[in-house]
Amino acid sequence: MSGLHDFFSRGPGRGLLEGVSRAYREAYEEAAGLGRVVGRVTRYNPVSTGAGARVLIEVPPENYFRGGTGPVHRVGDYLASVDPKTGRVVLLRVTRIERQDLLSMIGAEPPVSGYASDPDPSAAATRTLIEAEPLVEAPRRLEGEPVPASTSIEPQAPVVEPRPEVLERLLSLPERGALLGVLAGPWGPVEGGIPVRLPYKAFLQHVLVVGTTGSGKTTLAKNMVASIYSDTSESRPVVVALDLNQDYIQLPFPAESGVPGWAKRAYSRVRPPGGVVAVVPVSRDMLEEAGGDPCRGYRGLYEWYAERFIEPLAGGRPVLESEAGGRLARGVVRAGDRRVVIVPYSIDTGSSRTEEVLGLVPGLTLLARELLRRARWRYYKEHGRFPALPLIAAALLGYLESGRRREAPESLVEEMLETVMEYTAGPGPAEGVSPDSLDLGGVTLGEAVESLYGTLRRLVPSEKTVEALYRRLAGLLEGGLVDVMVACGRSARVLGEPGWSDIIGLAGDLGYPVVIDLKPASESSMGGYEGPRTVAYRMLQKLISWKQSAYARRERTRPVLVLIDEAHQFFPQERGPREEQEANRQVASMISRVARLGRARGVGLMFATHSPRDLHDIILQLANTKIILRTERGQLERLQLPQDLAASVPRMPDRMMAVLGHSYREGYVLAVTPPPVVRHYDVSASL
Repeated sequence: MSGLHDFFSRGPGRGLLEGVSRAYREAYEEAAGLGRVVGRVTRYNPVSTGAGARVLIEVPPENYFRGGTGPVHRVGDYLASVDPKTGRVVLLRVTRIERQDLLSMIGAEPPVSGYASDPDPSAAATRTLIEAEPLVEAPRRLEGEPVPASTSIEPQAPVVEPRPEVLERLLSLPERGALLGVLAGPWGPVEGGIPVRLPYKAFLQHVLVVGTTGSGKTTLAKNMVASIYSDTSESRPVVVALDLNQDYIQLPFPAESGVPGWAKRAYSRVRPPGGVVAVVPVSRDMLEEAGGDPCRGYRGLYEWYAERFIEPLAGGRPVLESEAGGRLARGVVRAGDRRVVIVPYSIDTGSSRTEEVLGLVPGLTLLARELLRRARWRYYKEHGRFPALPLIAAALLGYLESGRRREAPESLVEEMLETVMEYTAGPGPAEGVSPDSLDLGGVTLGEAVESLYGTLRRLVPSEKTVEALYRRLAGLLEGGLVDVMVACGRSARVLGEPGWSDIIGLAGDLGYPVVIDLKPASESSMGGYEGPRTVAYRMLQKLISWKQSAYARRERTRPVLVLIDEAHQFFPQERGPREEQEANRQVASMISRVARLGRARGVGLMFATHSPRDLHDIILQLANTKIILRTERGQLERLQLPQDLAASVPRMPDRMMAVLGHSYREGYVLAVTPPPVVRHYDVSASL
């Protein structure tokens, strides 16, 4: 030791010692400005740098026993160190904590047994050894962007518990975007309520949310929407939510409980939106149940919807404040200081290209697709517009019946008209007017059906092809949401389809999210998913068509975020019979096109599911950001999570999530969202 002492005191190392001592003093001074100094890098073990490297940190007992929680007590928490030689600040994540009794360290034991009648607290006053992985590093005083950690850290370098703003800076968390929650470790929220956001541009590269029932998927989504509509920037998207269970109709109404203390910093400015644009798919059953006269307008539908669905949320009787017709029919319902704008939505295939119609009936054989294409085109050449699907279905049934009877009796036309009238709502023909003489845009209903029947007779398709097409069209029409016809006096018409440019424009001007309420549609199709799927596919098609047309005109449009809850119901795996597999393949092709064009045209997709095993592979491939809440271990295999996450995700508490994506420097971050900041009725939560 004398040689080392001489080297630093009188020899050539004297200046070096002074420089190193000064560097250490400055490092400890800077560390004190970043947070509370809790320990230092150990001097008793080598400090390595490189892939998989770990840093060992000594924490004295006075710091370890100061308080009961903190980063020196929890695996997964964050620490920071200031390297003396470079002044760089290195962010560390705790991977292991090691404690040892003093008596065991020096080899001393009680005379008889290792278990004493009373604990010896003095034996616990030993240093704590913490193992941590280096994550990122930044220049002195954080005067530059953090980069992956690569600088070697010197022994005895100071280690601090970083203040929230320091930790936020080192993690490079996005400053703008949808608020997901606050930064968390495996145990819960990190002190300081550090907000974790997902940039709006990440939604254009699509998002997948996975979590078992009750883990908090819907709460997360609703809190995200509330945060988006609390943002006053022009870059925020218009949210369009597909709502199977009327969760999102509740968005304008305030939560029944406040935000917990740990989330108040992040959620202090988050409020429910002032209203919602409720797009309500209209079926024949709904029109009949609502009453009123659809030939004169939708007033009966507005009042029926408000009484049945809005009143339970509002806690009082809502008032129909106004109604408007024209290109976008709508009724405005006021409930206190909240408003619900009801937009009736009907699908009109007569104004659609054949490829759009085929998108509503995936799974058709090539021959059936070609038959539908040719029948529509021949009708268009003769009458100047495409035929509604009830007319085609009636003609197909007539063709099958004529083949079975080996002749075409006069009563066949009446039977075909009866089929059409089964899909027709409203008060019916005027007195003395027969259904076949109802005017249908310059042609009578009877002439329209006979025209299509004649086309089929000339095309002479096989009975198998006709049966395949009829079966799919009949299944589509049974949902009552496509080509809803209304008989009004001496005429018949198909309810018009509102344009998504008008819907998005209205929602953007009002500052309201759009909610497609699929619950009434599901009820009208006897609880099945065919009706909701049809509406979802149509909505995605029309959104992209509108965006494409606007782009061709070089017209600027608002970005749109489409939120699809229960996504496995809309985009299932390719399983089951051959026809169903083919239908799912065609749907996958459609969603792939929508996602590709949406990314370029400003339409982002956010899928949520509790069952990724049942979700089509294309969704997992499309989603660049994945948000994983508590999920069963068997459901995680297809998500390819990092090993440490795969082990902890099945045990995560409610509303905690791992967010994986390139928006975060470390590849993923843990966050937890608070209880709903908007109204959220969930029966299971009170059990």
